[in-house]
Amino acid sequence: MISYVEGIKKSPFDFISYRQKDGTRKAFQLAKKLIAEKKVIFWDRYGLPRRLTERKEQVPDEQLDSHLIAKIKSAEKVWGVITEGYKEPNCYAQKEKALAKNLKKFFAS
Repeated sequence: MISYVEGIKKSPFDFISYRQKDGTRKAFQLAKKLIAEKKVIFWDRYGLPRRLTERKEQVPDEQLDSHLIAKIKSAEKVWGVITEGYKEPNCYAQKEKALAKNLKKFFAS
């Protein structure tokens, strides 16, 4: 099991960018589709370090930002789950989208 997980960690992956407030269901549907296509994905719902999620520990924004930026930079593709919330100016999703577009990795879902 450990070697299987390590193999996945080293595999190319697709990043799912979405807004929690109105995009979680669509992001889940996209994740299912990509997994069915045998893609490895990073979805913050399950891909963030425990310290940033499960324990609800307060950490500086820079730690989360730098982790997500690094994931976007190393992803093969960034899938933007387009919803009304995703389109809002100045939301975090727009920051992810801008970086992915700059890296020529952005794909709308």
